[in-house]
Amino acid sequence: MLHPRGVEHSQVLREHEEAVWKGVCVFWVHESPFGCHGPSEAFPKGSDYTHSFGYVFGKGLVTSNGEQHKKDRAIFGKFFVRGNITKWAGIFNQIADVAIDDLETVLHASPGKPSNIEKFFAVCALRLFMKFCTGADYRTMPEREQTICKVVSKGSNATGNVVIFGLPTWSFLPTTKKMDIALREVRKEFTMALNKRREDNANGVVRDIEDCLDAMFQENMNEKEMFDHFTTLICAGHDTSAYFSSYLIFLLAKHQDVQDKLRAEVLNHFKGRTEVTPDDISELIYLAKVMQETLRYYAIIPGVTRKCTEETYIKEAGVVIPAGVEIYIPMSIMNRYPY
Repeated sequence: MLHPRGVEHSQVLREHEEAVWKGVCVFWVHESPFGCHGPSEAFPKGSDYTHSFGYVFGKGLVTSNGEQHKKDRAIFGKFFVRGNITKWAGIFNQIADVAIDDLETVLHASPGKPSNIEKFFAVCALRLFMKFCTGADYRTMPEREQTICKVVSKGSNATGNVVIFGLPTWSFLPTTKKMDIALREVRKEFTMALNKRREDNANGVVRDIEDCLDAMFQENMNEKEMFDHFTTLICAGHDTSAYFSSYLIFLLAKHQDVQDKLRAEVLNHFKGRTEVTPDDISELIYLAKVMQETLRYYAIIPGVTRKCTEETYIKEAGVVIPAGVEIYIPMSIMNRYPY
């Protein structure tokens, strides 16, 4: 069942820390309203980022470390702040409305027949991210968007298996083949977007709203750097958003009482208005709690690794982590412990 601490309360009310050592790996479970204490520079991203995530995302925003990561965040962070999202709100509403209309058309054409809601969210999220990142309108390219959604989903699943099970990335392995297929298809989209932007820039086309591809050109990135960031934004961004939305709907379908309360909040807040603004998102308090509980219950990324670069004492857990140790932080376990 949905835990009331996630839906009814926004703060974790109890602390729990636990460290489990297995060989040279540390499995450290830490649940605290204050987070994990320790200098962040002492715990850069672990080897799974360079070995597994890096196979797909290269040195993009997800996989970069240290000063490069700070630079990447400075370049792209401005696109995800409230002021910029406000500029895109009207376009986002239009894209979502069309996606919902498309879903209703499918449902009306086959009354009573089940529909895969994850496919709907995958398409909607891809359209949003492609427009937001490159200016491309995928509403006019249904075949391409279906292909991208399919191969990216399979590629993401394969990447997850490589990360969780520590699989090698040898070219003949099924997981690697799925990642390679996704990369080939995403590169097609990247090449198309890059060529279109170069053509627009040569013709003096001025866009009303700056996007992520504009920022890459302004930073004089080479094609490899651009592709790594493009892949990160499109694959890591749109696919995780789609799955998160699907899990949220799944939980609402299982818990009618929560669904009724959330629906009442939305109807009372909008009072017939259909366009969503950033202000609405911050004012829908119960929606935020439902989203947080969804992330607690279904962590989109089950765990991440960090490498300890200097001996660190974690007083909350009462352990010393030696330098050089890889630490696995299993969010999917942390979020459910001890339920």
